[in-house]
Amino acid sequence: MDKGTAAEGAITPSLRMKYYKRRDVCEAIVESARDREVGVRFSSGFGRRPSILEYPDDVLRYAMKGATSFHLSEERWRDPLQINPAMGEEESNSLRSGWDLVIDLDGAYFEYSKIAAQLIIRVIKGLGVESLSVKFSGNKGFHIGIPFEAFPSKWAYREAPVPLSRLFPEAPRRIAAYLKWRTSELLVEKVMELEDNNVKRVALNIGLDVNKITSSGFINRYIGDKIVNIDTILLASRHLFRSPYSLHEKSGLASIPIRPGRVALFSREEARPLDVNVEMKFLERNARKNEALRLLQEAWDNDEKSLSEPSEEDNDKKAFFKELRESDNLAVKNIMQKQGVLPSTIMPPCIKRIMEGLNDGRKRALFILINYMGSLGLSYPEIEDAVREWNKRNREPLRWNYVLSQLSYYKKRKRAISPPSCDNPAYYKDMGICHPDSLCSTIRNPLSYTLKRARGLNRGSKRGKNSVKKKD
Repeated sequence: MDKGTAAEGAITPSLRMKYYKRRDVCEAIVESARDREVGVRFSSGFGRRPSILEYPDDVLRYAMKGATSFHLSEERWRDPLQINPAMGEEESNSLRSGWDLVIDLDGAYFEYSKIAAQLIIRVIKGLGVESLSVKFSGNKGFHIGIPFEAFPSKWAYREAPVPLSRLFPEAPRRIAAYLKWRTSELLVEKVMELEDNNVKRVALNIGLDVNKITSSGFINRYIGDKIVNIDTILLASRHLFRSPYSLHEKSGLASIPIRPGRVALFSREEARPLDVNVEMKFLERNARKNEALRLLQEAWDNDEKSLSEPSEEDNDKKAFFKELRESDNLAVKNIMQKQGVLPSTIMPPCIKRIMEGLNDGRKRALFILINYMGSLGLSYPEIEDAVREWNKRNREPLRWNYVLSQLSYYKKRKRAISPPSCDNPAYYKDMGICHPDSLCSTIRNPLSYTLKRARGLNRGSKRGKNSVKKKD
């Protein structure tokens, strides 16, 4: 175990101390933490925030107190200790000196993550960016980074140039969404090629029920973006990523930088803690100015187009939204007029559970709620009020600054998107809020539940009125 060979074991106290006593490891972590907020993780969760690391001995001192890993902000701050959860957007912008792009490839199966990383590296390099770096996440994924120095100092935003440091998280979100769009179809193709078109094997590797797989079309329609996820929603202020050379609690391995050209050859055994050589850096700051200009421009233009034009959705979704816009939308509005905004009578069990307040999964729950309420036609003030009350019921409320950033991102979109489907493995079941009733077996999305329930209540109301008329 002390050689770091545990397949998915916990970090033992002996391994932790042997590893974090290494001077080269401590120095590398401290260097990566310069100008960043630091999150220190213990067995019970993260310690006090904001924190910083100034000296190598700080890393060892935390390890002696039981720290298992160290996490860094994507944002760079003039004084990280001045960060306040209650800060508004203007205060954050004035304190933020820059940000680095960190693409988090969250895969359930390591070999698929390697394919996704190679595809994204190819796109980035094809747009002229050479100062990109790659880091093994420590478990089953990779982090791909581009330093702030590679981007332009200012960017035309709403027709006026503003410092790029102010466009966080919007700019990295657009880039992440663009890279996801550029690589998603080819990723499915490459994965299917790797598995000889064995759909069930792919589903099994990413943790889905193979008994529900009926055809190869299932891959593209339902789990294409679940093979490896590029999460654009969690790109938010004070979002952390695992520090280079930090340990990973689930695998017992180290999160180590690797050369972009070696991703295909990389094996997890290379990250055994006591065998790691501290040779490379992640997010080196000596980039050539404006080398990521074309990447930013492509991502920005692509996102502007997607905000103004409907995307090409599959037939199921087209029919779903058409139905929503017509009779079902009227049914929902009728119930809301009688029973108030978001009445429990038309909520699916998962949404009811979210509205009660949560301990874990609050960020994912916020994403679900915003899109659920937006798709039902609630106004922005109604959504904000509902989210505010929900957040108060959480055991530990989300920072309101974070909530506002998510609401702002939703408001900028010119069309609603549906909440995640019921079979999305990253949401309802994983969050522990999926407790289906008899109606749940007939729907594939929480929104469908509400539409069916509203239709049923409206039909019942009409039948009741007709029976009264007949008696009269």
